[in-house]
Amino acid sequence: MHRPWGPDGMVFPYFTVGRSYVVLGVEGDWLRLLNDDGEPVLLPQERVVVVDPSVSVFFLRDEEGGIGPGMFLVPGFFEGWHDGDARFRRLFDLQYALLLAEDIERNGPLNP
Repeated sequence: MHRPWGPDGMVFPYFTVGRSYVVLGVEGDWLRLLNDDGEPVLLPQERVVVVDPSVSVFFLRDEEGGIGPGMFLVPGFFEGWHDGDARFRRLFDLQYALLLAEDIERNGPLNP
């Protein structure tokens, strides 16, 4: 299901307008978020309203200026995840649980 995002008719599949998402990283002008189907995907920053600008204690910066958990910054990490590699998926799940717990501690439950 596609949901409209913004007055210009631009569409981003599998995100719900008004729902909160945990930022998994920043790559250039894009934020990586876990969509409604559980896929870590990139969205342009201008399409997202940041509710809490705090930076996770787990975030590092790479040589190209991207920020996120160290394992997420490893070249090919998300390609491995999208290819279905169980190792990358397990590492992702572990790190996402930490990011989610940190966000819940700071802001309360996500989408209560």
